[in-house]
Amino acid sequence: MKLPAEQVSLIVTRRLLHDWYANRFVNVAADDHDGVVGPNSIYASACLLGVLAFDAVVGSDVQVKCGGKLYVQAGAPIIVGAEVVSDLVGLGVPRGSVATVRYQVVGRAMSPAANGELFLLDFRPYTVFGANAS
Repeated sequence: MKLPAEQVSLIVTRRLLHDWYANRFVNVAADDHDGVVGPNSIYASACLLGVLAFDAVVGSDVQVKCGGKLYVQAGAPIIVGAEVVSDLVGLGVPRGSVATVRYQVVGRAMSPAANGELFLLDFRPYTVFGANAS
C-alpha cells in the first residue's frame, strides 16, 4: 500500500546518545536535555520528543521530527484511527499494547500497518490516566 505523503511541521536538531533507527520515537535524555535516546522504561513516551528522521550512530547530530503527519515504524498491527503509543524500543503500537495505568498517546494512525511496516501518524501527544488507560 502506498502511504500518503509525510507532512513535517517542526524539526529540531539534537545529539544522539546511542545508536538508533529512523522512524522510531526518541526521548529527551533525563540527564542531558540536549541529547536524545530511545525509550527505556515502562513509561516509554514520558519524555518523548518526536521521531528520528534517519538512522544514526552515537554522537551524531540528528534531526527529530516533532510535529505534523509523520512516518513511524509499527511494532504491532495498526488500524486507521487507533491511538498510538511508543513501545520500549521506539515502535508505534496501539494504546493498550503496553501494560500501564498511564499512557502518553503520541497521536492517531492515519494509515494501517502490519508489524514492522511504516504508517502515517498525526503527531499530537496527550496523556491518558487511570481507568481510561486500559
